Amino acid sequence: MQIAEALRLPLSQDLSGFVSLLRRLGVPHRVSEEAGEQVVRVPQEFAEQVRELYARCPDGEGLGVEPARRGGVLRQLRGHPLSALMILVTLVVAAITALGENLDAVSWLSFTGFRIEGEYAYFASLSATLEAGQWWRLFTPMFIHFGWLHLAMNALWYWELGRRIEIRQGPLALLGLTLLFGLASNLAQHLYGGAALGHPQIVARHVDAARPPSRIDAPPFRLRVLARAAAGPYTGKTPSLPALRSAVAADVAADVVRLLEG
Repeated sequence: MQIAEALRLPLSQDLSGFVSLLRRLGVPHRVSEEAGEQVVRVPQEFAEQVRELYARCPDGEGLGVEPARRGGVLRQLRGHPLSALMILVTLVVAAITALGENLDAVSWLSFTGFRIEGEYAYFASLSATLEAGQWWRLFTPMFIHFGWLHLAMNALWYWELGRRIEIRQGPLALLGLTLLFGLASNLAQHLYGGAALGHPQIVARHVDAARPPSRIDAPPFRLRVLARAAAGPYTGKTPSLPALRSAVAADVAADVVRLLEG
């Protein structure tokens, strides 16, 4: 989508009525202040029509246009194709991965591949991943979401911010920014972040034995499932966070003792 400058007007000119008219007509637009003037940008195919429309109705009145009642969503999607496409891909990935529940699918999209064997998760190194030609993993983690709230918040922010960038800078600029920030955040999380387990104070980080060799002959990362019964009798309500924390701490402590005792 090519973006063109349709109007350049003094700051004293009130464009609120005309902007409302563009919204009612479903015309993608962006108003910015540049060099002491107001600049209205629209897709190139609308530029001449917007100029003619402003000449006829500078205050947005007198055209007799009612707010669009049908096709509004479709017009918005067609007006911001890349933003819509990225959200569609995210929804497809959410369905395939069952919002993170399908670990086999998640393992193909995560930053490095992994496999689950019993209670253990075996992760491939980044160098081995790249040597295997799995370059897509540098970007695909940005499509993985865990839970509806996680998905809804990210999709909403991308739509609100992405479509504005797409209108003003074009879809290629939005695609470049998306890939750049996706790559940067994925790399930063891989290099500097631990495996956050739902709380900033519960993070799995690399640990070396104080007195080598290690007595725990097992992978450094373990996955455990805490049964619902461990949080106390079922009352029909969500267990309290303090009860869950105590149950998790007790389970981890018992597991460490079993490992050390062999």
